[in-house]
Amino acid sequence: MLKKLLIVVFLVFVSSWAVAEELNLKSFKAKYKFDFSGLNAAKGELTAKLDNNTYTINFSGKTVSPVKWFFKLKVKIKDAIDLSNNRDIYYYSSIERPKKVKKIYVKFDNRTQATVLYQKNSDKKEYIVKSKNGVFSPLTVYMFFITHKIELGKAYYRDVVVSKKLYRIKILPIKEETINLDSFGREKGKRRVLKAELSFYKLDRNGELIKNEKVKKLVVWVSLKPPQLPVLVQMWHFIGVFEAKLIDLKVY
Repeated sequence: MLKKLLIVVFLVFVSSWAVAEELNLKSFKAKYKFDFSGLNAAKGELTAKLDNNTYTINFSGKTVSPVKWFFKLKVKIKDAIDLSNNRDIYYYSSIERPKKVKKIYVKFDNRTQATVLYQKNSDKKEYIVKSKNGVFSPLTVYMFFITHKIELGKAYYRDVVVSKKLYRIKILPIKEETINLDSFGREKGKRRVLKAELSFYKLDRNGELIKNEKVKKLVVWVSLKPPQLPVLVQMWHFIGVFEAKLIDLKVY
């Protein structure tokens, strides 16, 4: 579950239908703290860079003491989109644990098909994933939030490559509200946010539902002030609550 939470912040980012000038995209560096039921479990850094019409997101996360003493984990993710023609370029992820390394490289062949290169230690595989609804990288979710006029209570869907699998993500905007991220409740911690629920449904490689039931769900609070980042993410599990919180942000 901690591995999934480490990519949760990144999953709030998805493909664009507008050019950079219209979106006023910014380069930034954001730091996150990952907790499990109040225990500091991991840290992560999310950076974005705008270079001409290419927008690239990098995420790196790893477990911290004392968690890393019995569960050492490193996650790296990179995602890039071409804003000039509204297309995903590639998605890359690397998950490292003791004696086990998993790497994924996804090349988006067109809007409805992608080639997935999957490597587990020295074992390599290649296959195709398809969806008539479109195949998107995780960066698509972020761009969805900032390029659409959101209607509260209305569900939106995107078929997204997550790790080596294809998922249908149901995005349900719930409400706008003010939350306070400061541990002491000080004014500086207040953020005006959009609260949304994300549910994940597993698809086969042809974009068909394997089961019409969600396999995971999380709640995210996305800042309404640019850059519209996830400031808080929560995922519930029978063993506790996993949470990611924005602790520092620099915009360039």
